[in-house]
Amino acid sequence: MKGAKEKEKFLHHLLAHLLESHISPLLVMEIQDFFKNKSANDVNLIIDNIRSFMENGDDEDKRRFKACLPLFLENDRKIRLQIYSILKNVDPEIPLLLKRINRFVRTIGWLEAKALSKKICDVLHFSREEKFTSLEMTCIITLCQLSSKDIEKEVKQFLESPSESKELVHGYIRGAGFLSPGSVTDHLLRIFFDPTQDTETKCLILETMQNMDLSRTKHIPSELLRTFEAIDDVSLREKVGEIISIYGDFTLFQRLIDL
Repeated sequence: MKGAKEKEKFLHHLLAHLLESHISPLLVMEIQDFFKNKSANDVNLIIDNIRSFMENGDDEDKRRFKACLPLFLENDRKIRLQIYSILKNVDPEIPLLLKRINRFVRTIGWLEAKALSKKICDVLHFSREEKFTSLEMTCIITLCQLSSKDIEKEVKQFLESPSESKELVHGYIRGAGFLSPGSVTDHLLRIFFDPTQDTETKCLILETMQNMDLSRTKHIPSELLRTFEAIDDVSLREKVGEIISIYGDFTLFQRLIDL
């Protein structure tokens, strides 16, 4: 019984965090009113609106929201008010503030303002503590752009054993594109040929490699040749062909013809 109650409380706080991270101020207030007054608003419409805001979000957050769906079907007035007591503390302005911080962090990366690296590290720590995955991803990419101390080591460690968060995986892949190719391309190749990775992730890896100077990583074109035996997707093969056409030698082209 105690375990069930703890799970309920956890879901209440989880829903609050998801609303604070993704949802517009107007919809947050509508959801708060829904639990407080059981308003006439169609519950299915509210759920659909939340999903639309989270459409481009992290897959992990989408799974978390799915776990919170039973809360919207709760008929017990006391429990609904308990949920409201947590949700009323959600600041509907936070998603807008996060977007502004994201833009600020990205701008620092574009300007290559290395003097602000320490500030970005502070924002990164904050994003991890508060579990703002999108902001965390932006900070990682910016720190790579700034060649921040220890970021190369962190990227390599992450790529050696990527998390289940697709958004973070993509963030580290994008960040790797700003680092020395020799330090990260082997990790990117391993993820590329991992059969559990989806086409979107594989495509991002190739796009990242296309923006790198691979002239000093002679083995990369040869390794990519495996694509034509291991992967059927035409779009991925085309991107691999473009990389090989730039960095491959005559011997490699002959092997490609033989395939």
